[in-house]
Amino acid sequence: MHDVIGGLEAGRGDLEDAAQMIADDAMRIRCGDSSALVNWRSKRDGGPEHSELARRVIEVFVAPSFGLPVDDADALRDLRDHLQGFVAELLWSRLIREHSVTADARTLVHASEVKGDPTGPGGDGLVVYAVKDGTLVFRLWEIKKHTASGHVSATIKRAADQLAKHGPRYLAMLTGPGTKHPGQHDGHGPGRLPVR
Repeated sequence: MHDVIGGLEAGRGDLEDAAQMIADDAMRIRCGDSSALVNWRSKRDGGPEHSELARRVIEVFVAPSFGLPVDDADALRDLRDHLQGFVAELLWSRLIREHSVTADARTLVHASEVKGDPTGPGGDGLVVYAVKDGTLVFRLWEIKKHTASGHVSATIKRAADQLAKHGPRYLAMLTGPGTKHPGQHDGHGPGRLPVR
């Protein structure tokens, strides 16, 4: 598969590759390094049918985000916003990681992981960049669903108001996990978040 997909020349095969990457990212987030991920990938890649136990283990991991084919239409409809939010955050994560150096020469040093529950409380993403002198700057993201029936400016205002009201709490929720891992920022990649 490609590392970067898209552009004006993107064809049907490119879109399939992109969908496969997003599906794999989603399953990695839901399953971690468990055998469920290995078994899911095996079946995805044309492997044999799962045993009943292996299938049930995979279902436990995927049902909260994606639903199951046996779910009724109402249950699947209820998951629609959740699933759309999850895909939006997965796309955001991919885009951030594909652009590790910005147009103004900031270097990505940290990007928060996509949450397993995109409709849960807290901000949707945190990225930390280093500028040339080593100063760290951050961007806190809030992803909102926009429907064609309203003006996009109202959706943007809703997200901005939410960040203005809850931004410090969201920042604390997203930076805490990044301070627990060893390492340090050296200007060359992800490391421990310096919180002062």
